Amino acid sequence: MPASRLNHVRPRATPEAPLPFYGHQERRDGREPAEPPVAWFPHGEIGNSPSEPVLVVDGPHRGQLYVGDVTYGGVQRVFDGKAHDYESARPGYPAALYEHIESLVGRGAVLSIADIGAGTGLFTRGWLDRGHRVVAVEPNDPMREAADALLRGQPRYRSKNGSAEATAVADASVDLVTAAQAFHWFDALAFRAESLRILRPGGLAAIVWNDRADDDLNRDLTALFADFGGARRAAIAAGLVQEEAIGRFFGNGSVRAWSTTHAQLLDAARFAALAFSRSFMPPRDSAPGAAAQSALQEIFDRWARDGHVRLAYVTRALVGRPA
Repeated sequence: MPASRLNHVRPRATPEAPLPFYGHQERRDGREPAEPPVAWFPHGEIGNSPSEPVLVVDGPHRGQLYVGDVTYGGVQRVFDGKAHDYESARPGYPAALYEHIESLVGRGAVLSIADIGAGTGLFTRGWLDRGHRVVAVEPNDPMREAADALLRGQPRYRSKNGSAEATAVADASVDLVTAAQAFHWFDALAFRAESLRILRPGGLAAIVWNDRADDDLNRDLTALFADFGGARRAAIAAGLVQEEAIGRFFGNGSVRAWSTTHAQLLDAARFAALAFSRSFMPPRDSAPGAAAQSALQEIFDRWARDGHVRLAYVTRALVGRPA
């Protein structure tokens, strides 16, 4: 079986996610280092994302989980094959959220915004609909192409192939930096430095995410994610404990916390798409994917009314300027 190599091991620095990093393909030319690997992994088990774990199957580190080091490849691969499901089913954001952030930025009628980790453009689209100029920064090609297909007709939209740590946005060019449902993928300190570089004096940053509400339907969905997400989901869940990372990002800056509730109605197809849009879920055309589809249908049938389920969320935002 083809294999990928683990080049080095170093401990993760944050207490909320004690899994160690692995180092893989450190050379950007794609050539492997000359030194012997620490361990080999079956081909296809490797993921170069800070939240995709790999179980060592052989050697002195057998049985240990490692989390990817973004040295080559990075998180731009983690959502490959997910763009259609993501675009069709991920929840949007309520109008009250945009209004709240606008009230804090306090500039003229049209803002210049950098939406980082923009994905398929869900959050970007809301800003454009309100008349603002937005550059959507997204490292995953299929996700960015989906955003372009949706939004390229809007004159105040443009996109860039970039990351939170290297946005390719000009210095001091935006009033607002946003990260919606994306911050947990970022290197907080590198994103902080990049945000300060591209923000105009007095500009703000907004970290936004949707939490699923604590109700029976969402508890069933969480159990399904635990069953089919496996070790990948466990590591991502650990990474989603964001308090320390958010503290590192904002530093001593003043931050305003805000939240509101909202919900989306989903038919069976979009309910399944929502689940499969998660990075840790198996591919639809795999045996585990078929089993997950069957389990999702059971959950849908249990909770659907008039052909739809109502999925409740709490939308949260932290807005301030890193300092």
